[in-house]
Amino acid sequence: MALAIDIQNVRFRYAGAAADCLDIPLLQVEAGVRTFLYGPSGSGKSTLLGLMGGVIQVQQGTLNILGKNLVQMRPAICDRMRADHIGFIFQQFNLIPYLSVMDNILLPCRFSLRRQQRALAESSTLEGVARRLLSRLQLEKTEHIPVTKLSVGQQQRVAAARALIGKPEIVIADEPTSALDADRQSAFLDLLLQECTEANAALIFVSHNRQLAAQFHHEISLPSINIAVPIENTL
Repeated sequence: MALAIDIQNVRFRYAGAAADCLDIPLLQVEAGVRTFLYGPSGSGKSTLLGLMGGVIQVQQGTLNILGKNLVQMRPAICDRMRADHIGFIFQQFNLIPYLSVMDNILLPCRFSLRRQQRALAESSTLEGVARRLLSRLQLEKTEHIPVTKLSVGQQQRVAAARALIGKPEIVIADEPTSALDADRQSAFLDLLLQECTEANAALIFVSHNRQLAAQFHHEISLPSINIAVPIENTL
């Protein structure tokens, strides 16, 4: 099976820091594989997701996304790669506050012709695709509401719909269920896994709730692969 993500000897250190926060000799994720990633605060989870998504620039090593090395890409090309191929559910959501729910969800299709075409392959309109996702996320009556009027849990689900529209080949989710109650968490996870399965997308899912791990193909402790942070310091 083809690799969606191939990380080898990647190291990263924030400006002014005395030591690396990430030093990962090897991490590979195949297309269509669901990976549950966990670890305590400070173990580098969000930094690793930022590197995978091209949001943070790799300083050393090789990071291949869909066969292309992000380390060798100019920033503008990296941005295009992310827009076309990666759906990112950020921990802080990163919704555009002055846009409606619908306009936030449709943003990836505005920036990426590839995502737009993939969305239109399943419906005659982009709005139709967005409404299907909203319905599955129990947000049917919110499409015209400014996102600032929504609850935190609703905003989290809107961020998920935005990441999934256009069936990206890689979905990166940083604590995507943290603000959801048990029922909505279950419905959300069902949708996320179904959409990724239908698109044969690789899913990287970070959570502190290890009860969710049973629904994933692989479960990885970040401290076990990040040699920059000694395991005894993460307990």
